[in-house]
Parts: sequence; C-alpha cells; structure tokens
Amino acid sequence: EKGFGAKHGIDITAKTFEGGSLALQAVAAGDIVASGTNGGLPTLRGKSKGANFVGVAAALKAPLISCAASVAAVKGPKNLEGKTGGFMTGSSSEFWWSRYTAFHKLTNVKTMNLSPPETITALRGGQIVAFFNWQPWCGRAQEIVKGARILAWGGDNNLQPFADAMISFHGDFVRDKPKAALALLRAVDEAVAWIPKNVDEAAAIMAKAFRGKADRFAGDIKKIQWGLRLDTELRNLLYEEANWMADKGLIKVADPKALVDSYLHADLLKQIDPARVK
Repeated sequence: EKGFGAKHGIDITAKTFEGGSLALQAVAAGDIVASGTNGGLPTLRGKSKGANFVGVAAALKAPLISCAASVAAVKGPKNLEGKTGGFMTGSSSEFWWSRYTAFHKLTNVKTMNLSPPETITALRGGQIVAFFNWQPWCGRAQEIVKGARILAWGGDNNLQPFADAMISFHGDFVRDKPKAALALLRAVDEAVAWIPKNVDEAAAIMAKAFRGKADRFAGDIKKIQWGLRLDTELRNLLYEEANWMADKGLIKVADPKALVDSYLHADLLKQIDPARVK
C-alpha cells in the first residue's frame, strides 16, 4: 500500500489469513511466496514434516503482545495452584505456559485446550481462572469479564519475548529467484522500519486489513520493537522451542537443533545488513 515493493522493482499482492499457521501452509503449498508467523512452533512443526520454506528474518520483538489474563482473585502465579488455566494446545502460548509454570515452580494446575475466543468465554463462565494468549484477547477479556486483569506479559522474566516474529520464504523462491527474494526482503525491511515512525497511518492500514480498531492497533504498535534480525537470542529461543516440541511429541526429529539450523536462512539479511545476523 505504501509502495515499498515498487521501489525495489517487485509487485506485491498482500493476503491476510485467520492465523499464521494458515499463511505458512499456503507458503508450503506454493500458493504464496512469503508469510509472517507467530513464533517458531508452527514453522518448526511444518519444517519437521518436510515443508519447503526457510526463515529469512524475525520482524519484531514484542514482549508486551503475549499476555495472560485472569479473574480478579488471581493476583499472582501462586494463586493458580489447584485451579485451571487455558491456552491453545501446541501453540506458542503453551510453550510460554510451560516456561511460566517451571519458573514459578507451579505443580498443581490443571489445563484446558481452548482457542483464543474460547478463552474469554471460559474465563467469564468460570471454567478457567486464567488464560495465556496474546493481544487483543487479554484486552477484550478486561472489557467483557468483570474484574478481569492482566496476570502477566510475555516479556516478564524474558519468558515469552517474541510474537508474530518469523518471516518465511518458500525455498524454491529463494533458490530460483534470489534477486526477487532479496528485493522482497528489502521491501519488508523498509516497511517494518516505517511502521513505528508512522504509527497512526500504520494503525489505520492494519485496522482496515484485520477489521479492528485503529486506536487498539496504534497502542500495540508502540509496544513492539520493530526491525529485522537473526540474532543469537532468537536462535537460542528457537532451539529451546524445538527441544520442547520434541519432548512433547509435537515433532519427530532426531536432532531438534539441526531442524532449527535447516530452517534459518541468513544469506538474504546478511546482504542487507550483516550486523543484524549473529
């Protein structure tokens, strides 16, 4: 919409999906050449099944986008003992939940598998006392469920620092059309850098694309650290996610670290700015 693709000689047609996993499936099928996906779990699961895509960069770091909401009586992690929490099984929220419970040494908390919209219904109905999700769901819980509060943010204790981070390109696109792939990543890089400098306009574009309120998107934009990178922190988190998925039986691979290494493709970002690859 802002012409970043035209500047680099490519015509970009954007398509929105109900979730990052669906967009990633479209990349794997060859229907689109690139997508953005929430964290490493969907990408690594697809890669473990032989999907032909590679991770060319992380677009952002968003410690205040992942969130946990709870009823008023739950004022801290210890109040979860003996109660039930909700999240989507196999998602980045479950990974965060596992890190959260381990960090706070919680041993007696039941869980319920819920989609994001279902978490609010369950919180309001009393089936759960807290859920682990991402914005805007925690904000909506505060609007809908009387007394609902923010229990935690993903960045607390650095337990869930990323959200909507990974940019994946189809492997054939990178191999067969390297100039076009580099041009596309340059366009994405400039678009990502433009967003925090033009919050209101960017929020209006997002509101139109995702059928939401511009002021809500503007608030979220300000909470995000924007900028492409493939750094050590990200790699280590992906390694941890891969090991966690293997332990949970969500992926079947002999070497989770090798799976991550096979997914990450740093060559394009190195050509843009070597300092952002570590």
